[in-house]
Amino acid sequence: MAYTLLNPPYSFLQFGYAQFIGQKHCYEHDIKNCLPVIENTDLAFQLILKAGNEDEADAICDAPTNIIQLLLLEGIITQPAGFEAAILKNFTIDDGLLFQRYRINDTEILFYWPHGLPGFKDLIDCNSCFQIGIKIVSADPVINISAPTNCFYRPCDDCWTSLLEYNCDENSYGFEYCQAVTPNKVRLPIHIARPQLKTEQSIYSRSNGKINILKAVKKKEYEAETENLTEDIHEKIDIALDHDEVHITSKHYTGGIRKTGDYEIEWIKFLDYPLGKAQFKVLVTPYLVRNDNCEVCEPLPQIDAVDDVFPDDLLIGEEYEIDVKANDTFCCSPVTFSIVSFNETYLESANINDDGILTIVVKADAPDEDNVELVVYKAECPNGIFDTAIVRGNVEDGETDLCAAPTDLSVDEVTETTASLSWTRVLPTPAGLYDWELYDDDNNLIASDTGVWNPGSTILIVINGLDANTHYDFRVRSNCGEGNYSTWVTDDFTTLPPPGNITPTCAGGSTEGVDFGVAGTYNFSQNIVTVTPGVIHVVAHNDQAGSISGYSMYYSGDIIVGPGQTSIVIPVEYDGGGIHTIFTMTFTYTDTSGESSCESLFSFN
Repeated sequence: MAYTLLNPPYSFLQFGYAQFIGQKHCYEHDIKNCLPVIENTDLAFQLILKAGNEDEADAICDAPTNIIQLLLLEGIITQPAGFEAAILKNFTIDDGLLFQRYRINDTEILFYWPHGLPGFKDLIDCNSCFQIGIKIVSADPVINISAPTNCFYRPCDDCWTSLLEYNCDENSYGFEYCQAVTPNKVRLPIHIARPQLKTEQSIYSRSNGKINILKAVKKKEYEAETENLTEDIHEKIDIALDHDEVHITSKHYTGGIRKTGDYEIEWIKFLDYPLGKAQFKVLVTPYLVRNDNCEVCEPLPQIDAVDDVFPDDLLIGEEYEIDVKANDTFCCSPVTFSIVSFNETYLESANINDDGILTIVVKADAPDEDNVELVVYKAECPNGIFDTAIVRGNVEDGETDLCAAPTDLSVDEVTETTASLSWTRVLPTPAGLYDWELYDDDNNLIASDTGVWNPGSTILIVINGLDANTHYDFRVRSNCGEGNYSTWVTDDFTTLPPPGNITPTCAGGSTEGVDFGVAGTYNFSQNIVTVTPGVIHVVAHNDQAGSISGYSMYYSGDIIVGPGQTSIVIPVEYDGGGIHTIFTMTFTYTDTSGESSCESLFSFN
C-alpha cells in the first residue's frame, strides 16, 4: 500500500513538508520563525491523505482499527519525522465526535480537526517553539505515517498576537478542494492599533468663495504592524489577509477587516537570514465581504448535530422519547440518523428513526445519577459527511422519589391556642394527597387530617384549640395512594404562654328580686331570685378584670370565654321542679401560675 500527504502549501492548518521552505530553523527558542498559539482552540488542522488507489482509500476510510494520533514532536524539522515527545490526542478515524473526514474523490480523503491543540499548555513552556505531528496507526504495520506542522510557540504575553478566521471558496493558494463549511483560523503575530478616522470628500467651490460639500465618506482605518519576522511568516500573513471574510480578534478590535494598501516590510539583517517589521492598514468591513480574486465553487453541504438533554427526570423501567434534530442544522437531504453507542449501565435499549426521534428504555436497576451521557448518535448526509452529538439525562432510581416528600415545612405563626403551618408539594405524588398529625410530649395524637394538594402545590393550615404554653410535635407526608407514602417531614412548636399574673377574685353577697329578663351584671356573686317556671331567663356575667385576655372561663368543662371577650351570656331555663333549686356555674381562669376557680351560684325559686 502507498500513501502520500497532500497539503496546500500556504495554509496554516495543514501538515506537509512543502510548508517549510524558507523555515528551516525551528529551534526551541527561535520564536521569530514560529507562529504563536495561545489558546487550545487557536488552530484547526487539516490533512489530505492520497491513497494509491480507491481500495486503499476505502481501507483508510472504513477500517475500524485505524487510529489517528496528534503528537507533540521534539527536535527540528530537518530531522526525520517521528521524534515523539507526547501524544496530545488519540482517537479513531471514524470518531466523528472528534475528527471529521470528507471524501474528496476516489483516492483522496480530507481529515479535519477543528478543536485546536488539546492539552498543549500542560506540555509547552511559554516562549518555546514546538511542532505537532500526525500519525496514522493501523493493524497493518505498513500504514504508519507521520508529518510535522509549522513551528509554533506559546507566547508569555499575547499583546502582539491576533486571531484571524477566514474562508476561501477558490482553487488558489494551494487549495485543491472547496471547504467553506467551517472557517479556517490561525493566530498570527499582528498588533492592531487604535483606529484613525479617514474622510473622503467631494466638494464644489462657488464663485463667491464658499465651498459646498457634495459627498463625505468617513472610514475607520486601523494601523497594523508585526514584530520582526522572517520572510516566510510575512508571506503567510499577507496571504491570510487576502482571503475571504477575514475576521480578526485583537486587543483593540474584533470584527471583519479588509487590508488596504501595501504590506510594507522594513528589513534588517540578523545572523544568516533577514528579519523585518511589516506595516499595513485595514478597514472595518462587514463580515461577509468577498475579495475579487476568489472563484466561487459550490460549497460542501453542512451538517451540525447539537448535544441534547432529556428535559425531565428519567425513571427506571420507563420509556422516553426526544426529538434530537430540533436544534440540529442540516443543509443536505435526506439526513439519516443512527446510534453510535449507548450507555448500557443505564439503558436497556436505544433507537433512532429517520425523523430524528430518539427512543430509550431505562433499565429497571439503573443507578441514580445526574447528567449521564446516555446516547451518542450520528447524523449523515448522502455524500458521507456526518456529525455526531451526545444526549444526556438525569436518571432517578425511584427508591424514594416515586412518592416525593413535601418540602419547605415551616411553622408560620403561633398564639396561646392556635398554630399555622405550611409546606410545599414535590412531584411525583400520584394520588395528590397528604397526611398530617399532631402529638403532645406524651406522644398522644392530638389532631390529624388527610387533605388534597391545591393547584399551587402549597398548603397552609391553622390548628385551633391548643393549650397555652405547651410543646407539640408536627409531621406531614405525601400520600400517593395504594399504601405508598413518602417519608415523614417533621417540625415542632410551643404555644405562647398567657400574659398572666392575673388572679381571679370571687366576690360574695347575694341579690334578690332581679329581673332575669334583663341582662344583669354579677361579679362572681351569689344571686337568689324568683323565676317563672318554663320561661328562659338570661344570666350575663362580666369579667371582673374588665377584659378576658390570656386566660379562659369554663362551664361544665367547655370553654365559654376566650381571649379578647369581655362577657358571657348563658340562657337558663327553670323546669319548675321545686323551690330553692340551686344552679351553679364554675368559672376557671387559667394563667401562668396555674388554674384558679370561682363559683357563682344561681338559685331559682
